[in-house]
Amino acid sequence: ARAAGLVVRDARRWWAGRAGAAMKRYGSVLVWAAIAVALCLHAGLWNRTLSADNRLYFYIAERAASGVPPHVSAPDVKNQLATLVSGASIVAGRAVGLDDVRAGRLASLATLVAGVSAVGLVVFELGGSTAAAAVAAVSTLAFGSLVDHAAIGFNPKVLLFALIAWTHLLLARGRFG
Repeated sequence: ARAAGLVVRDARRWWAGRAGAAMKRYGSVLVWAAIAVALCLHAGLWNRTLSADNRLYFYIAERAASGVPPHVSAPDVKNQLATLVSGASIVAGRAVGLDDVRAGRLASLATLVAGVSAVGLVVFELGGSTAAAAVAAVSTLAFGSLVDHAAIGFNPKVLLFALIAWTHLLLARGRFG
């Protein structure tokens, strides 16, 4: 009975340490996500007009959502993956009754949150400091109109940022090589 009690006590300590570290890490992600959402809402997520470039990306994504391959709709070769992701978000939005622009903007917002979270988690993985991770994650929101691109929607830069950030996170966790 005493041995079983020691095992249970040790298991509780181990779990408390693991859960505490996870809460420290992933609880911060929720804060970073809330900041990104607030900034995008402030930047006009629901009522901004599409810029000239983003109109083209929206057109190609809407055509992709309707079954037309991206390379047929317009001769834009920058990033067809982002167009297909936006097209998939439009299809999902149509399924739940969202208009096409809002569906794409929600996908851009989710992509921004995923990228910001990955940046913070990379810093946490490499340095173990929650404060440094928070500074890194939040500071990415100030780079090159990233929040504006996400708020307007349909810009490939947001997806590229998130993919690069997640690649670094996977590298930091030793997933490649």
